[in-house]
Order: sequence, then structure tokens, then C-alpha cells
Amino acid sequence: MHLKSLKNETILFLFSAGNAGRYGGSPNYSNYASSPRIISVGATRQDGTRASYSNFGAALWISAPAGDHEQNVTWTSYIKEGIQVCGEVGVGTSYSAPMVAGAATILKSVRYQIKYLR
Repeated sequence: MHLKSLKNETILFLFSAGNAGRYGGSPNYSNYASSPRIISVGATRQDGTRASYSNFGAALWISAPAGDHEQNVTWTSYIKEGIQVCGEVGVGTSYSAPMVAGAATILKSVRYQIKYLR
């Protein structure tokens, strides 16, 4: 499915910017991360600075906490009777993208008239 063929303005696309920032990685050269129809998401450390591995560049729209190799971020998706049934521990822009998706969904639910600007 090609992104330009999607006519529904209520669909929000996010893409992790990538984890090659230590090596000069940039979302500017990625077909998806640099698309004007996609929100490219980077990662920050707990103190709000760019995570050393997070790609950076003009195509990056937003960053969210995702830890760094010295400080893992724990995401727990389901707890039953006080026991973690399903969860993940790690770092990377794949951990920051769900945070941005959640915040964007809340924003969209409050301001439903927000649409993609062409």
C-alpha cells in the first residue's frame, strides 16, 4: 500500500527514526521516516537529552523517552494479580514511538478536527 493512496485523514502514521545515531544515522535518507505523511520519532534519555543511539536530522519530528544503554526503560503492557504477565525491557526508538502514538491519540480525541496538512 502506498502512503499517497491513503485518503483517510484520521489515520496517523509514526515511524521509529532509527538507532544508528552514533554512526551519523539520519531519518532524512529513509523512505518512510522522511515521508511528509509520517511522524518520525527519535529517542531521548531520562534527562531529556538525545539518546546517543537515536538518529537525528531534519526529518525527525519529535522525540520521547526511551532510555540509553546505561539506563533501560521498562514497558509493562499487562499485569495480572500483581504479576507481570507480558512486558519488555530495553532501549531504542521503537520504545519511544508508542509513547508518541499514545499522546497523539489523546490529542486527536480531544481535538478531533485536527487533520493532516497537505
